[in-house]
Amino acid sequence: MMAKNDFMLTDEERRQRRRKRRRWLLTGVGFLLFAVVGVVAARPVRHFIKGWQARRHAERAFVFIEQEKWREARDEATAAYRLSPNEPQTLRAVARLVSRVNQPGAVEFWKKLEALQPLTRADLREEAIASLKTNDLAVADEAIEELLKNEREKPTAADWLLAADVAGRKHQYDKASQFAEKTLTAPGLTRRDEYQAVFILQTVVRDGGARFVRDAKQIDDRMASLAKGNDDVALDALIVLAQFAPGTAPESNNAPPMPVDELIRRIGDHPLAKVSHKLLAADLEMTTKISPFSPPGFPAMAGISAPWI
Repeated sequence: MMAKNDFMLTDEERRQRRRKRRRWLLTGVGFLLFAVVGVVAARPVRHFIKGWQARRHAERAFVFIEQEKWREARDEATAAYRLSPNEPQTLRAVARLVSRVNQPGAVEFWKKLEALQPLTRADLREEAIASLKTNDLAVADEAIEELLKNEREKPTAADWLLAADVAGRKHQYDKASQFAEKTLTAPGLTRRDEYQAVFILQTVVRDGGARFVRDAKQIDDRMASLAKGNDDVALDALIVLAQFAPGTAPESNNAPPMPVDELIRRIGDHPLAKVSHKLLAADLEMTTKISPFSPPGFPAMAGISAPWI
């Protein structure tokens, strides 16, 4: 249909005007489509950007967690969670941080992560440790079972140690000793792992499960060997030996794994020993001078007990 002001135009001018109108119409439709696409795509793009930013904060949180810089780790994990609370790396960072600082709720975050993707071996270890801190044996047992049955990777010393801890808490001393023995021969054994495995075996023996331990004397000697050092593991081993040293003589003809005078000297000279440790050494010295045997109830003074007691 010809517009009112088009009747004076030539045919060529009318064709040019129609082309111009068509271009404007197509341009308008294009802008409209672009706006619609922009509105539709804005949310996914925004979600992607927030997820990327959250992952960056989470990676920083992991670094600070390993460095035990808890305030910085908390700030980064919080920033990640505010940006994208359902991002797997965000949940992993928060769960790991909460687990390491012994705060309640760690298991809840691990379960949220597990609902999004399978937990890694490192995740399962963290979940098991967090569960043991609250004595949630069901969750810990489930995580450890996943660690031990994995066919692609052999269990590490840390995995067997967790299994021994759970079995001990259940008073399944046959399994506790079995898993502790496997800890001592597994790859990746650290001095801390070795100390904890030996301590579990000693506790099994003292709690009436000696028949499940192949060589109790060898285990005691291994604890004495761990005590010969200047690190925190050596100090812990010295305290365990000090706890039970006075009670060894009346029950057995065997000599203690470390002579009492050497034990007292090593505790007193240890660079990490605190006042409480030195008082224990002094108490042990006085006890052995008064009597070669311990008075009833002496071992409780050391304040050392098995992980499951």
